[in-house]
Formats: sequence, structure tokens, C-alpha cells
Amino acid sequence: RQAGLNLTRRHLLLAFGASAGLAALFALAGDRSGAAASLLIGVVGPLLLIRQRARARAARFAEQLPETLMLMASVIRAGGTLYQAVQTVVQQAPQPMRSEFERVQRAMQLQVPAGDALGLIRDRVGLSEFTSVVVACKVAGEAGGDLDRVLESISRELVEDRQFLRAMEAACAEGKASARLVTAVPLVVVALVSYQNPAYFGEALTDPLGRVLLLGSLCAMALGWLLIRQITDVRTW
Repeated sequence: RQAGLNLTRRHLLLAFGASAGLAALFALAGDRSGAAASLLIGVVGPLLLIRQRARARAARFAEQLPETLMLMASVIRAGGTLYQAVQTVVQQAPQPMRSEFERVQRAMQLQVPAGDALGLIRDRVGLSEFTSVVVACKVAGEAGGDLDRVLESISRELVEDRQFLRAMEAACAEGKASARLVTAVPLVVVALVSYQNPAYFGEALTDPLGRVLLLGSLCAMALGWLLIRQITDVRTW
């Protein structure tokens, strides 16, 4: 549901069963690497696809949120109700905003409070910025506040926050590129040397001390990559 895919548990079980059957055929044929690859693709592949689609959908939702809040504020300022504002979003907003507000509209038609109906969007999309919208709608419904001004204020804050994040990401882009370069260069060199001379690392792989040194090098590279990524992550500043 978060990824916007019309998949059910039956589809996932079908993918898992097909990968298990294909892996069994590879195993009977004596191809263990093919069996392992089939299991890996069939089990991890769908989960990675769903996760990637959910993140991309949440990112598009976050980009559309400020404009949607301004649209809702305009409808309310013109004398419309919150339900009419939700209805306008359903009619005019692009996907995935439209589909999420369609669920809100159906919930409000079933007499679910507006704040609770909008809270379902926050739970589905997993967007923390939407919490302020839910709180504003709940407070406005209980206390009769100026919801249009509140929504406009939230929209402006979201735009300013995203502009700030873009500026910070541009400032730390060089550090992220350095992290990728520092991590990739040793791996590329090892791959090229192994391609030119397959026996070059033979003794290192057979000697216990060589294996320990190689493992330690990989751990050091991973640690350096994590440290650089932590330093260049604007969310930790």
C-alpha cells in the first residue's frame, strides 16, 4: 500500500514459491550458484522493489505537499469546508497525492473525523512532516481556528525546509563523491589486477594471515565509508 502497488500476500508467496522451485531445479542439476542466485532474487528482489517504490512515492508526496496545502487553504478561505478542500485535492492533485486523499474522502464520508482520516495518510506514507497537518486539522476541528492560515504557514515552512536541505546537500555533495571514490578505487584496482593476473592474490587467499589482512582491509574500507557518510549527512547536523 505504501508503494502504490496492487500486490497481496498471495503475489509474494507466488514469487517466493517460484524462486524456491527454480532453485530446487538448479540444485538438482548441480548448479549451486544458480540455486543461490534464484533464491536471492526471488526472496530479496520483491522486497527491495517494494521498498524502493515506497521511498520514491513518499518523496513525490513530500514534493507535492506544499502546493496541496496551499490549494486546501484557498478553498477554505473562499468559504469551503475541510471536506470540500479534500474533495478539491482529489479532483486536481496529481498522483500519489490524489489516491491518498481519495482514501481520506471515503473515510470522511463514513463520518470518520478529519484529523483521524488525515492521520491515516501519515501512517501509510510514513512522512513525519504530515504530522503538523494532522494536528492542525484536529485543533481547528475542536477549537474552530483559522485553518487556512495554519495550512499556509505549514506550506511555507515545508518549502523553506526543503530549500535549506537542498542547499546543505549541495554543500556536502563533494564529500559524498569522495566517499564513493575512496570506496570504489581499491575494489576496482583489485578487480583489474585479478583480471590481468588471476594468480596474483592466490597466496593471500590461501594463507590464513592473508585472509585476515584482506578481511581487515574490507572492514576498514566499510568503516571509512560509514564515517564519511555520517559526516556528510545533513540530517545529523
